[in-house]
Amino acid sequence: MEYLVMYGEIAVKSPSVRRHMELLLARNLKEQSGGQVKRLEGRLLVTDPKVPGAIGKTFGVERWTRTLHVDSHDPEDVFTEVKDVLDDLKARSFAVRTRRATSDALSSREMNVELGDLIRRHTGWTVDLDEPDVEIHVELRPEGTFVYLDSWVKDGPGGLPYGSQSRVVCLVSGGIDSPVAAWYAARRGCEVIWLHLDRGKYGSEVDAVERLAEMFSEWLPSDVELLIEDFEDFMEKLEGLEGESARYRCVLCKREMIRRACDVCENVGAVAVVMGDVIGQVASQIPDNLSVIDRVARFPVFRPLLGFDKNEVQRLSERLGFFEVSKEHRPCPLAPRNPVKSADPGKVLKLEEGLGVLHRGLRGSGVAGSEEYR
Repeated sequence: MEYLVMYGEIAVKSPSVRRHMELLLARNLKEQSGGQVKRLEGRLLVTDPKVPGAIGKTFGVERWTRTLHVDSHDPEDVFTEVKDVLDDLKARSFAVRTRRATSDALSSREMNVELGDLIRRHTGWTVDLDEPDVEIHVELRPEGTFVYLDSWVKDGPGGLPYGSQSRVVCLVSGGIDSPVAAWYAARRGCEVIWLHLDRGKYGSEVDAVERLAEMFSEWLPSDVELLIEDFEDFMEKLEGLEGESARYRCVLCKREMIRRACDVCENVGAVAVVMGDVIGQVASQIPDNLSVIDRVARFPVFRPLLGFDKNEVQRLSERLGFFEVSKEHRPCPLAPRNPVKSADPGKVLKLEEGLGVLHRGLRGSGVAGSEEYR
């Protein structure tokens, strides 16, 4: 069985970048589908994949379809190959759509007319170029003729080939947002490393994250790298905050998460941190608080879901297959009832000093040099 793969954005890259991304996409398709991959002009051809469905989970694939491959460009030969498929269809109208990528063949219009006439006489269908019941796509190429029906074409994830961009560290919980954010980073070609900070006695989600990582790996040419670090030590310190100080727990928690993610960036050669924040979804994601949280970042912090709403992210999670696991996510037991809406940077630093974050140096802790007391 053969499958034609169409890409989108790659086609508008410069020749050298396009070639690099085509080769990378071909390699990823081979790894993920288990088939042999050949580069055609503007297409990739996957032959005998062990897992055909994996083609539709390969980043960089815009659309894909199984195809009939005819060695010649002769309309009679093409008709002979396709007529058995047409005999199984119930339709009253059709259209032939030809795309020519070789000069050693009929023009697109000539193929449309000659093949269309053969099909019309065989099936009794009428030609309808506007709203046909059946669309027969024909691609005339140096390698032969490729034929497929419009109904065979499936959407891929799009984006850029995985690994075409730099490494990023994704802070991932067992919740809905962060795995989707990591998926979007991977869709743009970034090599993603998952970092999960385990809350321990405050609600460990290691099992859920491991299951999510396994499902996420179905979209990659190799298993996602998952790093799990103990975060219970810091949670214990947050638990000790009371009164007005307790309102700052979520902001302090997010700052420490970013510190530790930045340390991992340094260790693995990553260039940015990815988080699943959505503006205004919870108090720690209000822009005022995000600006305070990001002050500790030594690397850029990317938030792919910034402009989505909760329902949109949930639908994405369902479509990607993550939701059944993510919906089991339990809220943090230390989250205050009345969290601060606009954190005071000076108070944040004083609280962190009291927690021992700044001077005693919990693993992965630090403070950006631009921060000062107010």
